[in-house]
Parts: sequence; structure tokens; C-alpha cells
Amino acid sequence: MYDHESLDPGTYYFSEVQAPKGYRITDEARKIEVYIPKKMSDSVKVNGTALEELYDQKLSDGAVSAAKPRIYNYSIENPPSNSGKTNTPGNPTTPKSVKKKGLWGMLPQTGEAKSIMALLGIGIICLVVLVSVERRNYNKEH
Repeated sequence: MYDHESLDPGTYYFSEVQAPKGYRITDEARKIEVYIPKKMSDSVKVNGTALEELYDQKLSDGAVSAAKPRIYNYSIENPPSNSGKTNTPGNPTTPKSVKKKGLWGMLPQTGEAKSIMALLGIGIICLVVLVSVERRNYNKEH
């Protein structure tokens, strides 16, 4: 997700430098153009295709079914039959068994682990101060 602060506006080129085992890098994957607009209201573009905004950190169903932009890397054993033209992607499938996440897996990751550690640290400090004060009071009485 682009936050309009990480990169200056302009055109960038990304290149896949190493293909996964059993695949070859296509010419299209050697130079992937990414355009970062000056205004937040304009879309980021990859190879000329505007990217859709994320909603709740998810793509819309239309963006998923369109499956664009897309860069293909073909397996070495099965090169493309239409030399240079990309194939139309099929419909995405849903896994048969979906692992259900517990309550913590469903919540957004907003730094709650840091908050819990901070509260734990504050609790330990309070406990140490309380024990020190009680020791002083006990020593004064006896």
C-alpha cells in the first residue's frame, strides 16, 4: 500500500532480477514501470494500469477478478505458445478448507503487542516501588 510519503512523485522502474526455480524472467518483467502521482487523488499506475484503492486492506472483487496489472513468468518446461502475448487468466479459486483464525488473528495489527509490553513494564515498576516503600515503613517501625 502506498502512503504518498515513501516515494517522491515520478516514474520508477522495477526489475525482477532472479526468477523462481524452474521459471524464466520474461522481457516484460525486466522493466516494470511504476508511476507515483503528485496528487493523492490520482492513481498509482503499474505498466500504465491504474491500481485500485484498498478498502479495509483488501482489493475489491472486481479488481481481483480483473487480475490486472499482471506480469507473467513462464516455467522453463512450458514456454508460452503464443510467443509474447499474455494469456487471459482463469477465474481464481477458493481453497477447500480455510483455516479459521482466532480472535487475535481477526483483529488488525495496530501495535497492541507494544502496548501490552509497556503496561507490563509499568506494572513491574509499580510493584518494585510498592515493595520498596513497604520495606522502608517496616524498617522504621522495627
